[in-house]
Parts: sequence; structure tokens; C-alpha cells
Amino acid sequence: MMATCPYSEPTVNLSRGSKGNGVRWVQWHLNQYGSNLAVDGDFGPLTDTATRNFQKSKGLSVDGIVGILTRAQLKKVNPINSNPVLPKSASEISIKKEAGSATGSATGSATGSATGSTTVYLQTDNRWKDVPYGYRDKACKEQAYIGKRADVPGDPGSGCGLLAVTNAVYYLTGKFLEPRMLAELSVSNGYRINGDGTTWAFTSFVAQQYGATNSFKYIKETAYDADLIGHLKSGGVATAVVPNHFVAMVAYNASADKVLVLDSAPGCGGRPSSAATWINSSQLKSGCFQTSNYSLLSSTVPKIPYSP
Repeated sequence: MMATCPYSEPTVNLSRGSKGNGVRWVQWHLNQYGSNLAVDGDFGPLTDTATRNFQKSKGLSVDGIVGILTRAQLKKVNPINSNPVLPKSASEISIKKEAGSATGSATGSATGSATGSTTVYLQTDNRWKDVPYGYRDKACKEQAYIGKRADVPGDPGSGCGLLAVTNAVYYLTGKFLEPRMLAELSVSNGYRINGDGTTWAFTSFVAQQYGATNSFKYIKETAYDADLIGHLKSGGVATAVVPNHFVAMVAYNASADKVLVLDSAPGCGGRPSSAATWINSSQLKSGCFQTSNYSLLSSTVPKIPYSP
């Protein structure tokens, strides 16, 4: 549950220019949802921006005014929990981690571990698919969701940048970063660009916020396939930007020259229907897996890399 706020809840509407402990209450609660505000009691431009981003993420009127409805949302149990206990879902896909043997089905076991198996989490998971995630348009009129677009049957939604991080970190460390928490973090800190998507820099920001407590660290951004393959050989993982999508790339089979891709929206955009796919390294240069950017992550727990 959320820690206890040391400030009393305000009883009047607050907005830019307001000051006092009521503003500190607002700033404290916004920080629980991923903002990084100084709790100084001054409702300035940063607090105004964080308030508006929070209102967008909750489907509230985006006016920068903290009234009854915004306070009610701020008081809800905070979804920021890096390792929550969640029920298993039929949309989880369990695979073996050993190079060359990634298999599984949508009804497989959801008991992945960091040593012998992992779980691929999908955007269509009922636990978060309907969670608002910014807007599909720059005018902020068409709500986007992690796992669906209501007017387009079968559309996977807008949360691929979130699930790529979740899947990469879970494969790497066995630590689960909750997609609902990541959505709050992204929107509140400007990493969700309305009308576009999640920015590639989000992976490094997540590592900055949660890496130390979840046994991973950010290494660097790169556009070079050789950097990715060398990193995978050393036991690292990456999130990757492919055409109109994010995926996790988590293992390399040297004998077959193949990379293991974890996809939170399989079967979309011409990609394979399997959530775990071994692709030839040459596929990183063209087609649906042509990659423009890799964000490299490594475990902070010493281990011996698997070598096929």
C-alpha cells in the first residue's frame, strides 16, 4: 500500500500559484505516481505539468486544477510496486530460457524464473489492457490504452514500450515491473508522446528509477547490431525499436546466429504470431524487425552467461 502522506488533504481546489501544505500534499502524491517534484508547497510550472499529465492518464478533465475528482484519484492505492503479487493470466506465455529452445503457448505456466524459464507478458492481458495510456492524437481527444483501441478490433494498443521493458527485465532478473506502474511513470514524466508513442529513452529512465532495487542497470543506447549481439553474448538484454513497435531482445545463439525476440503484440505489423521468436541476425537490418535503436540492460547480480 501507499506510504502515509505527512500532509493533510486540502479541502479547496488548488492550481498554479497556490502555496502551502495542501500543495505539498498534491506534490507528495504525484511523486508516488512517478513524478520527481520538490515537495516545497509551491504550485509552480513543474507541478502544473505533472498534474495535467496525471489527469490525462486518469481520463480526467485536463485543466491543472486539483479538485475533488483529481484528489480522489491521487488517494487511490499506488500502482507503483516493482514486484506485486498478481494472479496468473491465460495471456502469459511461459518459455524456456536456454538458447535455441524457446517454446510455449498462451495457456502455459506463468511461473517463470530467472534461471530456467521466463514469462512473456502481452499487451492484451486483462489485468492492464484497458488502462489509459496517453492519447492517440496530439490534440489529446482520442484516448489510448495499453492493450487495445476500441474502434479497431484486434488492435494491440499503445503499451509496447512498457511491455518491452517488463519482458526484458523479467527475463534478465526475474523481477516484474508492473505495466500499470510503468504507464504512470511514463505519462507523468513526459516519456509518452501523445500522437506518437513511448520514447526510446524510457528504458534508461526506468533503470534510473528502479534498477537498483530490481538488480539491473542501464548500459547505453546504440544503433549497431554488433553492439547488441556482443551484449547478448555477455548475458545482457535490450529493448529495441522496430517499425512502429518495441520488443525485447534477450538472447543470442551463436551457433545458429539467431537472436531471441520477445514480442508483447505478436502477429501484428507483419511480425510472427509467436510471442517468443528466434530470428536470424540479418533480419535486424530489414523487414518487421529492422531495428533503429537498442537500449542495453545488464544484471547487477554476477552470473556466468549461458553459452550454447
